[in-house]
Amino acid sequence: MPFIENRSINKKDYLSTKVIYFLPLILLVPTQAELAPWWPFPSSGPIIFMFIASIVLLILYIFEIVRDSKIIKLTMAQKIFLFWIIHTFISYALVVSGFRSSLESIGARLYTGIPPYFLAFMVFLVIEKNKWRIKEFEKVTKVLLFVSLVWSIESFFTFYLNYPIPGLTSILKGSYWFSSGITGSLHTVSKASLLIFWLSLYMYHMHKKPFYLLFSLGASLTILSVINRASIALLMASLALFVYVVYLRYPEGRTKNQNSLTVGRLFKGLLGLFATFVVIAGGYFINNNKGSLLEDSHAFIERAYQYARATEIIIQYPYGAGAGLGFNLCYSQEAPQIYTAELRNTEPFATFSQFYQSGMLGANMQQKFVGEDNVFSIHNFSLNVVMDYGVFGLAIIIAYIIWLFKFLKFVKLLYHSRYHTLVKTFMCLTLAQGSVFVAMQATYKFFGWMWLLVFMFLFAKQVIKGSIREQKEQIQLNNGDFIPLSEAHILGKI
Repeated sequence: MPFIENRSINKKDYLSTKVIYFLPLILLVPTQAELAPWWPFPSSGPIIFMFIASIVLLILYIFEIVRDSKIIKLTMAQKIFLFWIIHTFISYALVVSGFRSSLESIGARLYTGIPPYFLAFMVFLVIEKNKWRIKEFEKVTKVLLFVSLVWSIESFFTFYLNYPIPGLTSILKGSYWFSSGITGSLHTVSKASLLIFWLSLYMYHMHKKPFYLLFSLGASLTILSVINRASIALLMASLALFVYVVYLRYPEGRTKNQNSLTVGRLFKGLLGLFATFVVIAGGYFINNNKGSLLEDSHAFIERAYQYARATEIIIQYPYGAGAGLGFNLCYSQEAPQIYTAELRNTEPFATFSQFYQSGMLGANMQQKFVGEDNVFSIHNFSLNVVMDYGVFGLAIIIAYIIWLFKFLKFVKLLYHSRYHTLVKTFMCLTLAQGSVFVAMQATYKFFGWMWLLVFMFLFAKQVIKGSIREQKEQIQLNNGDFIPLSEAHILGKI
């Protein structure tokens, strides 16, 4: 069922909305700008652009609220944002004033944790204020597809055809992995491509245009070329869940003639073959690039030790250390080791700390000035949020996970309402953020792009809100009688 264009528009054409349309382009900014010869600003990476975008959005947001509102009454989201500002100010004031003197030596890097949170808040506030509909979300999606196309072309030439692109170092030295000479980060490319894979399938199911499948194919090939095992595993798992829910658990053709061959069924068959290809290819790459058993065991033990130290920080700073400060405090003498010092001397941590001097197991976690010895991040998105904001961050993470399960539950409601196109599109939106969120539990290096999770959350939430709103309006128009709306009507209104 093709998508019917939404004819209802916002009362005002907000400039803040237009700024968000271009945020995906920051994904192409080199993570390590000094290592990208093509980039003309060697000291300006994505963090700086995130901060500039956040400031611009904040100025526009305040201006638009003052201009359009006679009486300003703070919403819950605005109150939380003000709390974040106060929390951040106090956290950094403690460092600057000398109460956390061990962190003063970090220098400008002290503030790199602010822009990711700042931008995530501004994306949420602007989208909520401007009352986005599906058409606005899809405009951002199209820019994300453009970003994915750039990576797909780059990986196709450099990884699959082994043809180097002049000026770009797209293959890591000493390995055969694709790392993007444009973005310069395998984690950014792999996680964002995982998200874009599902957004491509969303656009295909919503608009019934087969060329969107080419974007999903390109995104999956990019993920496989990066060979980031977390992204590949989540691609395989989420794709298997999609096939189960959409084509086995809640199939559209259950009540239809199963013997007729239609264009729609042909595409379903192609999608099934595509899914099979991804699972087989993903399994092949994982199996042939999994490293030695000793190296994998070391990584597992290292992560376990990191998480143990993170819990010590959470215990000692239950209200949070501040934006981006949590993992730095893991190496500070201001955060005593409650049990990790003894843990390092027990097996299997003792053996690995002797043979592998890299990583946290080989670092001094009681430094007078953080940075005197090596400092490593905690490879877990949720733990970093909880370290930074304590019980407040934990509450947000738990609430988000609950919402993900609510999204999955809503799929069942859509199916029983015979909204089969919405079942597919909504599953794509849910799996997009769910798979990336789970993949982020194995890394910190995609932390800066948490605004994408906010964007996807509001995208899925808009489908729910729009569907319920149209049903309520229909009941009011029919004097309390419930008359199910056609799927075409809902798709055109949300």
